[in-house]
Amino acid sequence: MELREYVAEALTRNRNGTLNAIKGLTQKQLDWRPSPQANSIGFLLWHIARGEDGLLNRWAFGATEVWVTGGWDKKIRLPSDKPMGEWTAADLGRFTPALADLLAYLIAVRESSLAGLKKLDMGRLGEHPRPDRPEWSVATLLQIGVGHEAHHQGAIEYLVGLMKSQAV
Repeated sequence: MELREYVAEALTRNRNGTLNAIKGLTQKQLDWRPSPQANSIGFLLWHIARGEDGLLNRWAFGATEVWVTGGWDKKIRLPSDKPMGEWTAADLGRFTPALADLLAYLIAVRESSLAGLKKLDMGRLGEHPRPDRPEWSVATLLQIGVGHEAHHQGAIEYLVGLMKSQAV
């Protein structure tokens, strides 16, 4: 199996797991947080898409993020310039985009990622495109991109289990 095929298959497997974990959730469940400082499932879905958009589309493939080109900051009504690490508990409490919008953004990012992966020059795997993370090569970005959704999928599954135990 060639590297591009492996990465595409891993991304697809992770996405299928995420979609399976959220199947049948209501908007109330999407927005639910176990505490005021905790992430909601909706926020985690957004974070998965934003992470992939930045890691793969922007940095690994050198393209403009789908968040920008698709106007998703307007559709999901979030600032495009606020780094994910700067979100406060109050910000998280106001984060309630519709599941349909989150899914559409996830799809748009994935389509762009798979298209970028097909065009990726394998000679670039050793390049270090992020000035703020000089230790991260394109190969590292692909590795992180594959693992990122799986990591947050586990958090989503945990939140779903908590909701079921509390009959949310």
